[in-house]
Amino acid sequence: MAGLAYFLGANELGARIIRSGPGALQLQWESIQRFSPTVLVAVPSFIPRLIKYAIENGIDPNKTSVKKIVCIGEAVRDEKLKPNYLAKRITDQWKVQLFSTYASTEMATAFTECEAGNGVHLQPELMFAEVLDEDGNQVKNGESGEVVVTPLGVEGTPVLRFRTGDICHYYTEPCSCGRNTPRLGPVVGRKQQMVKLKGTSLYPNAIIDELNAIAEVANFVVELHSDELGLDEVVVKALLRGENAEYKVLEKLSGKLRVKPRLILASNEEINKLKFDENQRKPQILIDKR
Repeated sequence: MAGLAYFLGANELGARIIRSGPGALQLQWESIQRFSPTVLVAVPSFIPRLIKYAIENGIDPNKTSVKKIVCIGEAVRDEKLKPNYLAKRITDQWKVQLFSTYASTEMATAFTECEAGNGVHLQPELMFAEVLDEDGNQVKNGESGEVVVTPLGVEGTPVLRFRTGDICHYYTEPCSCGRNTPRLGPVVGRKQQMVKLKGTSLYPNAIIDELNAIAEVANFVVELHSDELGLDEVVVKALLRGENAEYKVLEKLSGKLRVKPRLILASNEEINKLKFDENQRKPQILIDKR
């Protein structure tokens, strides 16, 4: 649905659009070379695969027409609004400008960054948004809280103060682009996904970001479980590479997160079977089994 929503919006603006799913990489590049699009709308974790195929097949991404990528479904910035590891991995090889987005079905709209990359701009004529703390109070500039939305102009299924469960930072100071609308940072985590490991509270996204940045990790999924005492347990199933990789990965996670999740070594096939569930429309890096 997200891809269709962007397709319909771009069509309304009068843009020429080439629809293409996450299928064969060869067909993706054939479309890019044939139609010369300047902007891609894509799940960002798909882009490194696109780059890898190009390099292996003698295609220089930087000599193509693509200049910008609108990233949907996954974050490309950290809590400080700086490019995260995934964004750096993309732009180190493909000199494109990445734009973050924020959307949900219940919002009936989507928001995106401007060229300054200082968080997604909310549009008050489309939706009234609040970012609330644990007591239900609006957070201050720079603080994080749960995003609560009231879409405007929705007639079929109107929603009033819908609690998204998304935890985001909220910014009210004017953006360097000149706009003064409030902005949201990337989703830090889902309220119901927060886990407590040995007294340390954290969101799984923090674990995922660290795993993405560790060179010894070739592929992975993160599972959330409850142990026999009902306590949270985080299990990382990963394909590793290099000498002493298991030790290095656990030490790096412990150094950054102050806790060590349980690490299970798995094959690429086993991980992809979990990640690409036929009942899901996009890869599942986090699997909550609690």
